[in-house]
Amino acid sequence: MSVEHFDAQRKSRLASLLATAVLIVLAAASAVFVALIPKPEPVVFAEPDAVTSPTAEPSAQSGDAALIALLMTEIIRTDSSFSEQTLVYCGREFGAEPLEAVLSAILDGSYAPELWYELTGHTLHVLNDLSSGAAASDPRIHNLGDNGKDTFTLGFTGDINLDDTLPLFTHYLSSGGLSDCLSPELIRIMNDMDVMFVNNEFTFSNGGKAQANKPYTFRSKPENVGMLKELGVDIVSTANNHIYDFGLDAFNDTFQTLDGAGIAHVGAGANLEEASAAVYYIINGRKIAYVAAGDTAAWLMTPAATDESPGILPVQTKDETVAAIQAAKAQSDHVFVYPHWGPENTNWFSETQRNLGRAFIDAGADAVIGAHPHVLQGMEFYSGKLIAYSLGNFWFNVKTMNTGLLELSVDRQGMVTPVFYPCVQSGGKTQLKTDPAEREAIFKFVERICPGGSIDIKDDGTIFSNN
Repeated sequence: MSVEHFDAQRKSRLASLLATAVLIVLAAASAVFVALIPKPEPVVFAEPDAVTSPTAEPSAQSGDAALIALLMTEIIRTDSSFSEQTLVYCGREFGAEPLEAVLSAILDGSYAPELWYELTGHTLHVLNDLSSGAAASDPRIHNLGDNGKDTFTLGFTGDINLDDTLPLFTHYLSSGGLSDCLSPELIRIMNDMDVMFVNNEFTFSNGGKAQANKPYTFRSKPENVGMLKELGVDIVSTANNHIYDFGLDAFNDTFQTLDGAGIAHVGAGANLEEASAAVYYIINGRKIAYVAAGDTAAWLMTPAATDESPGILPVQTKDETVAAIQAAKAQSDHVFVYPHWGPENTNWFSETQRNLGRAFIDAGADAVIGAHPHVLQGMEFYSGKLIAYSLGNFWFNVKTMNTGLLELSVDRQGMVTPVFYPCVQSGGKTQLKTDPAEREAIFKFVERICPGGSIDIKDDGTIFSNN
């Protein structure tokens, strides 16, 4: 380790570490080295191609063992918040250099967690999950590895309804398949997203009984889950006012159906702990989290989950969703929140939505993407982060209305860029608009319903703040 890279304040301590390492090597105290580098058990490491980035250094040579052990010990002595297991993993996978750089930054006061990503291609959250084995074994963590691109993309839509008794499904059955119901290019875009998220505004079940006195109840046969797979859907929100339309049995059937199809779900469960639990993805060395919540007002006839009873994560009381966001943020680099909220059939979001959305950003959300009003609502940036109040119906009924797909593109520096794909739902079809004039008309419509002209949508759909 060359001392030329360190200032005078740090030379003494690092030189001492090197001298000690030399003495240990000369003494051939290999048993001490083994003791200094604990091998935590049980630890299940992912396959090498799933944990190494294109920029990662080779595994540490045995000659580095003494230095790695000393660096690890000094880092923990200086800052006990670091996981010994993670430092051991970093030493084994990337050698002494990252540990040297981290210790140097700690000593000179320049340390920031993002340094781990610069040094290893993985954030500290990801390194923690790789070292503990959680990235490979925790069912709520989906490790997608590295896509080989400068960015990864997260897609979001509003409401989808596969109730097989409605005119929309009748249209689907009489058509040539989904490509006659959604633009083939739109389906391609959805499948190309690294993670595609939609609102599952119905229950998957052959059983249950429709709730009495509820005006609209939606249920789809479990075999129809393949339609979501065909659309490239990876994860759905079940925190909505139709997930409990056919009671508890159908509620549980929905989770089993989604699990069986390999589609993640978030926002509902057997109790508040399950409903609050985030779903995580690791992509390009970063860890993202999804949290979903929904309105549980009495007239919606959807129960809020409690410590001892099933339901959805309640959005309107705020505290439960804030707690879920904070818990997810403590375990991830980015949190994306999907609330099912607001008044129906109006393009103007409410003050309640705005207050909640801002509270969610303050709690740690990196974007808030809403649904439930069945129409597009405005967008705004708060603290530099997007709140899209409602994406409206995406493929829900046969009415004619503007809609769209929202893409969040995350680069290797962690910057999030939103892009809007304008669409129109009409007659059971959802069509991506490619004509410049038609695209511009929808962009201008969205801009008009944003408070004070707060956003600007460019020709390519990129959304910018005007404030």
